[in-house]
Amino acid sequence: MKQVAVLGLGRFGRKLAVSLYENGADVMAVDKCEDIVENISSSVSF
Repeated sequence: MKQVAVLGLGRFGRKLAVSLYENGADVMAVDKCEDIVENISSSVSF
């Protein structure tokens, strides 16, 4: 299993993180805005 970190969860970052997770990657999503991270938390690993 690949482990990936996505830094910045703008439009592109969110789509990338979710797509990688749906394709089996272990995804860590990071953004300076805590609300954005909380919104995507159910769609990524951590």
